[in-house]
Amino acid sequence: MPPRDYMPPFPLNLLTYGEVWRDWQAENWLKDQDPDQGDSRFSLALARVTRVDYSLHTVTLMMISGTKKTELRTPVPISYPGAGARHFLGAVPTVGSFCVVGLLPTKPTHTPVVLAWNIPNPWMGHDWIPTQDFHPTEFDLTFRKQTELEGISHRVRHKLRHMYPGNICASSDQGADLVLDEGVLVCDRRGDEFRIREQDGSFIFRSQQQFHAAGGMRQYTGMVQRDASFLPIPMVSDGRRWDGPKVTSNGLPSAPFQLDEDLLRKAMQIQPHDAFKRVQVGGVDPDSGYRIQPSLDPYRFLRNGLFIAEDGQVINPDLTLADAEYAGKSIFRVSAGDNPDSGDGQPANAAVDADEKTLVEHRVEIDHTWDGRLPVTEQTGGFDADRLPPAPGDGSPLSAGERRSLNGCLEA
Repeated sequence: MPPRDYMPPFPLNLLTYGEVWRDWQAENWLKDQDPDQGDSRFSLALARVTRVDYSLHTVTLMMISGTKKTELRTPVPISYPGAGARHFLGAVPTVGSFCVVGLLPTKPTHTPVVLAWNIPNPWMGHDWIPTQDFHPTEFDLTFRKQTELEGISHRVRHKLRHMYPGNICASSDQGADLVLDEGVLVCDRRGDEFRIREQDGSFIFRSQQQFHAAGGMRQYTGMVQRDASFLPIPMVSDGRRWDGPKVTSNGLPSAPFQLDEDLLRKAMQIQPHDAFKRVQVGGVDPDSGYRIQPSLDPYRFLRNGLFIAEDGQVINPDLTLADAEYAGKSIFRVSAGDNPDSGDGQPANAAVDADEKTLVEHRVEIDHTWDGRLPVTEQTGGFDADRLPPAPGDGSPLSAGERRSLNGCLEA
């Protein structure tokens, strides 16, 4: 090593010994490896999703690589394979998902950009193994605890279909799958499926119920299910404001009975979307500027079908709201028991009892004419809009004289 007072014989733009010593110190060397700064500031990092804003398509990320492992970055836009003003291809992540991010050199901190998504443990997904950050006996996970610990500590059951080279698979967190191998398979978590089988050139449908709606034709196959006389549950208010604040004054999650009272609607009153809220028919809503046409007024056609009264109050909720509901869909399956009457003049609902058997049918209804509109039945739109009468108490616009049903079955 030359002496400290050594000078080169000619001036060169060289590093000094002090600069070399500073750059090779341990703390500075580690700083250069940090994805947030140094020579690696354009490198990749790994992050975990702690919260998802599905309306704005942003996530809150916890960085789990680099020196700032506990730092939260929000909001971070979700990256998709393809998206634009009117086209979209992608999947919304869930809390606990892992992603690879690149760091943009912005100030005062670097901005993460989601580049790709990682499968945390493929073998756990193949075996449907649940994981969590704590032992089940450590504490009871009440709804309040789950809300407080969201994104920090949670339980998840992994799921991943077995795939082979060349396969394409799409799988939702709720259980639906799309598999493209030598054929096509579309299925849900209940086992209902549609399959295109390449081996013998076949279409295979398997489900408990099959509903077909076309212009002037309906086909009902499977268990006898009568949902046309029931309103979808989300259309009816229970008297509480579910879109209001969900946190109490001390910052804890609100229980359902602590929600504010709905000042616009009372219990058992319909609650249409704001775009269709009731105004003077044909008039303009001063808040939104929408002009509600008579054909779009939900109060009018539901009143014609004797679902609601003039003020929007549900008529006879016991017969208008089914006692079996799943994800907003009312379900009423006619029981085949020895005593099918439920006590209110209606047959018993077999959907509420797994051991109760249900009547079955294969019914085809054909109309002689059609107006060219897309059919809206109780299975496609939530209620049978095609057969709502033009005025309260009138008969169905599809009278028995205009419609004939195969197999000797005539529907009014």
